[in-house]
Amino acid sequence: MNIIKGNPSPKAEEKNFYEISSMFEFGTSPFVKQPVEKYIWTLFKKDKTLGWKQVSNNIKYGEKVPYTFGEKVVGIPYKIEVHKEGKNLLNVTEKKLIADLIVTPKSFKEPVIGRVILLNRGNANINKAKFNESLSAEARTSNLFGKEITFYLWEEGASESEKYKKPKTARVDKNGIAKVQFSLMDYATQPTIIDFFSSSKSTKKFFVTAIYGMKEVTNRGAVEVSNEKSPSQQTSKPSEGTVTSLVRKSAEIIAEGLGNISDYFSEKAKTLASVNKTELEQRDNKGNCIPCQIGLTVQDLDKFMKATPHGSILNTAPFNTRIPAYISYLNQYMIEFEINKNCYRRANFLGQVAKETKFWSYKEDFVYNSSVLKSKFSSFKTEQGGRHADSWGYLKNKSEVTKEREIKIANWAYSRGSKAVDLGNKICPENDLTNPEQDGYKYRGRGLIQLTGRNNYTNFQSWFNDNRTKLKLPDVDFISNPDLVFEPQYIVLSAIYFWIKNGLNDIADAGVSKETVQKISDKINSGEKQVKKDMRYDYVRSAHSMLSEKAKDCPLKTNYKTPSGKWHDPVDNPQLCLYSQGGGSKKPWHGSFGPTIRDGVSVHTGMDLFAKPGTNVYACVKGQVVRSEINTSMFGEMIVIKVIDDKTIKARRKNPFTLKYAHKSEIESQNFDHDGTFYLVYAHLKERRVAIDDIVDAGKVIGLTGTSGNRGVPFSTKNPHLHFEIMNVERQAGLNNKCNPGVYLTYKDEDDLTATDIAQQEEARTTPKFWKQ
Repeated sequence: MNIIKGNPSPKAEEKNFYEISSMFEFGTSPFVKQPVEKYIWTLFKKDKTLGWKQVSNNIKYGEKVPYTFGEKVVGIPYKIEVHKEGKNLLNVTEKKLIADLIVTPKSFKEPVIGRVILLNRGNANINKAKFNESLSAEARTSNLFGKEITFYLWEEGASESEKYKKPKTARVDKNGIAKVQFSLMDYATQPTIIDFFSSSKSTKKFFVTAIYGMKEVTNRGAVEVSNEKSPSQQTSKPSEGTVTSLVRKSAEIIAEGLGNISDYFSEKAKTLASVNKTELEQRDNKGNCIPCQIGLTVQDLDKFMKATPHGSILNTAPFNTRIPAYISYLNQYMIEFEINKNCYRRANFLGQVAKETKFWSYKEDFVYNSSVLKSKFSSFKTEQGGRHADSWGYLKNKSEVTKEREIKIANWAYSRGSKAVDLGNKICPENDLTNPEQDGYKYRGRGLIQLTGRNNYTNFQSWFNDNRTKLKLPDVDFISNPDLVFEPQYIVLSAIYFWIKNGLNDIADAGVSKETVQKISDKINSGEKQVKKDMRYDYVRSAHSMLSEKAKDCPLKTNYKTPSGKWHDPVDNPQLCLYSQGGGSKKPWHGSFGPTIRDGVSVHTGMDLFAKPGTNVYACVKGQVVRSEINTSMFGEMIVIKVIDDKTIKARRKNPFTLKYAHKSEIESQNFDHDGTFYLVYAHLKERRVAIDDIVDAGKVIGLTGTSGNRGVPFSTKNPHLHFEIMNVERQAGLNNKCNPGVYLTYKDEDDLTATDIAQQEEARTTPKFWKQ
């Protein structure tokens, strides 16, 4: 058994060493002298038409060799093959392939915003400007020629809807500079403009932020902006009441260049200069909690999503493009319709949105396998519907579902049977199921709380007509053009409508208890399984935790008692493996808990949670490490933690627990005492970071996932995972004294996986570098 050790993503122009890691093959002995062998290294380049093409003049020899890839081949896959040459038993020289590794070079030229400046080009002194003049913003960059930089100019204290409402963009020129111009009058808030015009002297702070992709760099340089004339300059007395007279009143603004080196969506860093006037007071005449008026950033949303089954919404498309387009409207309308009145309302609203659409999935698709269609939609539960489900649902891959099949599924699901009546949809004739103008498809789910059905669109239209003047929105027709709900302001507003129409603010005022969340969940999706409603509760609690930190002084959140304990999932975004170990077919039940759950033959004693090798493994609750070892079983490198904070884990029990794969022999437990001592088992690790007797808190990284097996030797699998168990004893083979981890974990099964989740599992299944580590 051999593997190539080395960096699969080497930086261009940088020397990287690769070495063959040899392990004794079956039938050999470490005590018997082996014949001399020669290792031959060959490099292949991926060609779009020819496949793998050998790179000439690049043969290397030895157990460890260097490779250096040029900048011109960045992004092109290469395959390194190692052949072993030696004599066989007949003393004949032979050569055989023993290992290979695919590497893809990445650029050493990192895109950088090196400096951001703000200045007045129209003034002899570029650090001075008048309030009614314009300022130029420049980003000095490297390795970004032709790329688009986004600039924001905003005033301190502005709401999120005002702060990031008017971005300007510019492309980087051949000199590495991107430039835009801002009119200060266009970027001050209304209260500030009034304050400036009515005061003899005042001071404000403005900021400019330049952003590209995932990289930002900070450089400070304050610019003082003033429309106060110099003493030697002659001015005539302006007429009272005119704009000119107001503009000429003395005022100064501090504007500052700003950038930072955080993630694209991290909360914009602030660079402040001195100020001569007390900040504008926050005023609220409606009894709203002032701290709760603080606007949300994408970073805030990500903070609580990381604590949910979904995980981060920042670093993966389409999360990182959709959310910024509407977040200013989210802040604006939450204030307008008093969802920001207190933390209870905000947490319930955000938690429900998170469960419905994860903040990004506001376009309902109909890509399901046949079993999901039959369980999800009543019209597919009939004999005829079942046949359609088998015909239209996908068998192995979601790409099987064409647009035409999606339209058929939508029209059958929403324009046939009792569901059509509930939604107010017109019945779709069987011979017209492919028509996208039929109500089922035309009025499919859209928006942050999936507005669905003709009745809901009609009611939304009526509500919108009553409110559009107040909101200063144009006269639009959602009935004839429902795709308008895909536009940023209506993505949010359709959810606000549903929330207000159902009186959910009043219900939310009761708090974030499980009973309150359940009442709201029933209004949104009364037919949902209880396990899904429990997930809504988890989302709401996570949202409330984030908001409690952001608005610490909210007086209306004090009734909520933060749990005494803490919990962290064993891996981020826990999900069952879709595939069997060989990766040939989808068998998600293989990773579940049962006596013959593997093809009616083999037992599985825990839960397999998908994780690419090298993924962080966490202590779920506070506990003590009782085992940290390389095991002689297939568990390989493993850790066992005895739970200390048993209250936290026991409070997570799902009772009753719904078995997803009972037909495959999945069971809830075997002789397990839910009131007894808990031990948590983590197996197949690549690395352990704790020792026996260590006390660990929830969320501590205790190791990294891998594919280690017997005596720690990696085995090959196309569904790399963490094997996780819950039991009453420290050591136990088989199922006895063990519990299905799903009873206590919140995780995704095959029906809950997002497109991104599936893509990650597909990548692991088809990419050899993930199979053995």
